[in-house]
Amino acid sequence: MSTSSATTSAVRLQYEPAIDGLRCVAVCLVLLFHGGWSLFSGGYVGVSLFFTLSGFLITSLLVVEYETNNKISLRAFYSRRVRRLLPASLFCLILVSIWAWQNQFSGTVDVRGDVIASALQVANWRDLAQGQSYGELIGAAQPGPLDHFWSLSIEEQFYWLWPVVMLWVARRGKTHQSRSRSVYSLTGLAMIAAPVIAWVWGDNAAYWSTPARFGEILVGASLAMWVRQPRRQRTHWSSWGWFGLLVVLISAATWSSNSGPAYHGLLPLFAVASAGTILGAMSLGSFRNILSARPFVEIGRRSYGIYLFHWPVFVLVTDRTFDISRYALFAIRCVITFAIAGLSFMFFEQPIRRRVMSHQRTFAYATAVTIALTVGALVFIPRDQALFASAVETGSVSLADREKPESGSPATNGTESPLRIVILGDSTAVALSSGLVSWATDDLTRARVAVVARNACGFARATSIEDNTGGFRRDCDEALGPNLDTALELHPEVAVLMVGLADSGPLTWEKQEGPLKPSDPTFIAHLEEDYDSLLEQLRDAGVNRVAWVLVPAPTSWWLGNLGHAPDSLRTDITNELILHTAKEFPDFVEVIRLDEWLGAREEGENREWRPDGLHLSQESAKRVMDEFLGRILVQN
Repeated sequence: MSTSSATTSAVRLQYEPAIDGLRCVAVCLVLLFHGGWSLFSGGYVGVSLFFTLSGFLITSLLVVEYETNNKISLRAFYSRRVRRLLPASLFCLILVSIWAWQNQFSGTVDVRGDVIASALQVANWRDLAQGQSYGELIGAAQPGPLDHFWSLSIEEQFYWLWPVVMLWVARRGKTHQSRSRSVYSLTGLAMIAAPVIAWVWGDNAAYWSTPARFGEILVGASLAMWVRQPRRQRTHWSSWGWFGLLVVLISAATWSSNSGPAYHGLLPLFAVASAGTILGAMSLGSFRNILSARPFVEIGRRSYGIYLFHWPVFVLVTDRTFDISRYALFAIRCVITFAIAGLSFMFFEQPIRRRVMSHQRTFAYATAVTIALTVGALVFIPRDQALFASAVETGSVSLADREKPESGSPATNGTESPLRIVILGDSTAVALSSGLVSWATDDLTRARVAVVARNACGFARATSIEDNTGGFRRDCDEALGPNLDTALELHPEVAVLMVGLADSGPLTWEKQEGPLKPSDPTFIAHLEEDYDSLLEQLRDAGVNRVAWVLVPAPTSWWLGNLGHAPDSLRTDITNELILHTAKEFPDFVEVIRLDEWLGAREEGENREWRPDGLHLSQESAKRVMDEFLGRILVQN
């Protein structure tokens, strides 16, 4: 190992514009996916394409360096990576920290922890420890501005480890062929490890953990070794590019963000298609020519910054910021993202990368800024922002009184400190929580909100017939277990409960009973027991009162979206049980008749409130809070 670059010749790869064109494809897929385009529900495969590209390029650099200098300088490699990646990364984290300090991300779970984990390059392990799936993370009512840093952490962990491995491979192998076989073997092991990790440790480990994702990167490393074999002919590689791109686009269009190959450890197989696109980009032909077009290349050159800055921009710039169509909103988000990334590239990243600086000074500056950022996050980003978002509109009405207060009457919750609210429930609660958080951020002195709601998770400790693998049950146990426990540690005063079809069956509590329908007395007995248990847990934790919001039955147009007729009777039975349960806790539980209030406004075919027939839109959820529910929650 060399510890100095003084005698090491500069190592550069021949520039290939089409590789930047591939980066453009990858980052555009991610933008479309995060922009909510249904045609690109699997657009996260763009990250996998980035992984394979990184493995190919980094391994190529290391191979060329060893073949040129007969050694690999670890200090020089790490210095180059630091100068290439850390400036923009730390700049992004500093901006997010400043915005968080200014309460721009109220409602987001633990921005401070996200900043620190991202700065220390362990964001993926933090996400895994928190137990949420990737789909849940980005689909949250208030997603975090650094939810995308998990992939950067995996790449950075690879950059720290792989040069050491390649140094061992280079010293062990006498020829390029023998060194290639070592890399192929490591790639094979990584490809096998991914589905094993999924099988043993579950879906989330398959997506978040570094060992499960190394297979995709090492496919690129193996490709780098293969293309440098002596007498390797590049004939017909262009056709591999088109085939690989077709697989990438089909996957992006058909895969789900919550399930599928990505959660079963099969992305290393997808990486073979990514490798095909790299082959095509290196071969003369139409594929390379198209990817080498200047617009693709310029976007690709800035793709790192685009990826870094796009998600904080998407989180900050929403339909609450601009009252425009989703297409115009996506365009504005992209324009802002490209502008920030372009400025960062021109005035920040490139000057630092080109500046002559010793390795020691590079490491010293990087370490100092990282430490300063970590300390700054600890000092300036509020701890209680980790779970609660400030602000809720106030009102002076009693919980039972739903009439609008007279004009000019005082509006106060009777306390100087903000009201602490936690919301629990299934997707109907998730939909309402978007309005609750938005309503909360209107005034930073009124209340704070914790969102524990999760899609498909009601309060029944049972398994639905659609949950073939038990994944939903595990997620729901986590939501009502560790996640709720964490929320209760911050002593919420009000708990908002809301559940729709998740508790409306068929559900299985005991295997010997089989699936039970709401019309079955045993179903009602089990569900009543679960409801009582939850309410007792909330009361024992010190919650002052529960506002249980009744969900309106699905509308007639819910049929077209689900493909089967909704059973409104199921919802009616569940709501009757909620009313019965509330009577058993008369001084603790108040039933909020959103079903009646919304029913008076949702007449005929009016789809303004619930466009899909079940869930409130972001706009209508905000209206529910402003016009109905908000003033109920903040009274004593």
